[in-house]
Amino acid sequence: MVTLILRRGSEMRTWIILASCLFQVHSAMGEEQLLCRVADDWRVHRTYLSATPSGCHAALVVSERDGNYRVVLDGALGPRFEALAGVHFNPKGTLCFYVGNKGRKRCVVVNGRVEMECDSIMSTCINGSDEPGPCAFSPDGRRYAFVASEGTHWTAVVDQKKGQKHDRVGWCRFSPEGTRLAYLAWDGQKARYHLDGKQGLACDEAGPPCFSPDGQRFAYCIKEDGKERVVVDEEAGPVFDKIGAPIFSPDSRRVAYHGRNDNGAVVVVDGKVGPRFDRICDVLFSPDSTKCVYVGVRDNKPIVVVNGRESQAYDHLGKSGFRFSPDGSRLAYVAVTQERWVVVIDEQTTKQYDGISNDDVLFSTDSKHFAYIALDGGKWSSVLDGNSGPETDAIAFGSLRLSSGTKRRLHVGFEGGRSFLVVDDEKLGPYDSVRKGCPVVSPDGAKVVCVVSRDGKDHVLLDGREASRFGDIVVGVPAFSPDGKHLTYVVERRPGLFDKRGGGQCVVYDATAGPEYDEILSPMPVFSADGKRWAYVARSGERRYAVVDGQPGPAFGGIDAGTMAFSPDSSRIVYVADTGGQRVVVVDGRSAPPITSLTCGPVFLKDGTVEYLAMKGQDLYRVRIPCQDTRRQE
Repeated sequence: MVTLILRRGSEMRTWIILASCLFQVHSAMGEEQLLCRVADDWRVHRTYLSATPSGCHAALVVSERDGNYRVVLDGALGPRFEALAGVHFNPKGTLCFYVGNKGRKRCVVVNGRVEMECDSIMSTCINGSDEPGPCAFSPDGRRYAFVASEGTHWTAVVDQKKGQKHDRVGWCRFSPEGTRLAYLAWDGQKARYHLDGKQGLACDEAGPPCFSPDGQRFAYCIKEDGKERVVVDEEAGPVFDKIGAPIFSPDSRRVAYHGRNDNGAVVVVDGKVGPRFDRICDVLFSPDSTKCVYVGVRDNKPIVVVNGRESQAYDHLGKSGFRFSPDGSRLAYVAVTQERWVVVIDEQTTKQYDGISNDDVLFSTDSKHFAYIALDGGKWSSVLDGNSGPETDAIAFGSLRLSSGTKRRLHVGFEGGRSFLVVDDEKLGPYDSVRKGCPVVSPDGAKVVCVVSRDGKDHVLLDGREASRFGDIVVGVPAFSPDGKHLTYVVERRPGLFDKRGGGQCVVYDATAGPEYDEILSPMPVFSADGKRWAYVARSGERRYAVVDGQPGPAFGGIDAGTMAFSPDSSRIVYVADTGGQRVVVVDGRSAPPITSLTCGPVFLKDGTVEYLAMKGQDLYRVRIPCQDTRRQE
């Protein structure tokens, strides 16, 4: 144990820091490590407590009675400052960065050590966000950069190394793989990007930096003498009055942007200028990088351009926009000409229709099939690979599904005031109604489930056939396990239907009804990664239970269903519960010692250990419950 004696005049007070490596309490539920104990008259700023996602590292901000601030990082007391900026961890949690004020100086603190003193720290833009912050971390979490001033000069500091001095420094961003850093700097009246120790083209102004996905290519916009250009790999493109930000294709090989002059707008793809339009919108690459697609407007009519090839002029395009197949190789969109609707698939136009549902245009998961909902002659039908299914008076927009099983095309239709489930070339029904959100296709695409109502009773249809029915009312929408092999749903039993105790709710798992409770609180069960285990929260009276694999656990006053999770190997389960005004972490049905509040976690580490950070009064603890701990708490 390390004890620090702090003196102020005649007053002597004691701050006790119990380092986690020196103090820990073992119990039947693992071990508690005290990270920080604060004197009663010192204030803990819990809103400024920062922790890594795994809870392996934590930084707690405390203030002394005289108003000074300190950071306790993993149990170690940091230097004293008059004020502190936000505490930030890098993505992996290996670097903790914050800025402290000491008089007129700004101190950069990394992992509890003052790395640099400067006159000012400039907010820059953190990778992947336009929100300003004091530090930019590389995506891999290994590097960091910030912009600091000394006197009248500014410099970009990267991994503790100061760069060149400039009059001003702006954008600062790492490449996606973290090996390169680009920043914008002004010297005199001119700005330049600096990358890999080299200076870019001089300009009056420059836009944000843009790296290709692989980090090997670099692009940005510059403005010089009122004109704008895009610079790609330090090669400047044509001059425009106004330019859009460049975008790279997913494979990093291609780049595109749009520019405008007095005589119109064009798209530049791989350095080649495309056809001229009145305006340009929606420039994007296909997921497989083979297509550059955008919309050009000429004489108020939209034209779709695919790799430089123009479509016909349409009156307008469907609101669904461009739809790419899962493998990225195919493209579809909806268009309208003279009040006739078509779907354009792979640049081929379908037959004309009276209407097409914008919400129901989709590819199959294997990208081989394509379906949509169309109106023709006053009747609606689903169209799969050009073949129309049964017609109905209306459809439930957004209900179209494609399954890779024997029943591939499904949607909900209406006829004569009744509802139908349309499966391929067959209309199932009629029903009083079909549950909103149905049909539901299993993740593997092999099964389809739907809830329908008929004669005042709910029915669950699995692959078009009625599943076992345990109650008159089905609550919510059924859910499949991640592997698609198991099905669960909640039913409500009406009083006197099965017994004389009254109504209740239960979870049906693979056609087997679980125990009955007053209410099932989870909107849907939590499944393990392998899909073999499931859990949910239920209520009986004022008590809450975590029901795991159909077996109820101990009763609590409350259970946070959002914290319920299985371990990666599916062998353990953890959740947070309330008891007697305190909170407890429950692992495999056993409660850890009570805490005041939970600040991070609980999470499973790779070896199956449960870890979380918790406050007990003003003390901060890290709690670990090892996987090998199988003893039962007395």
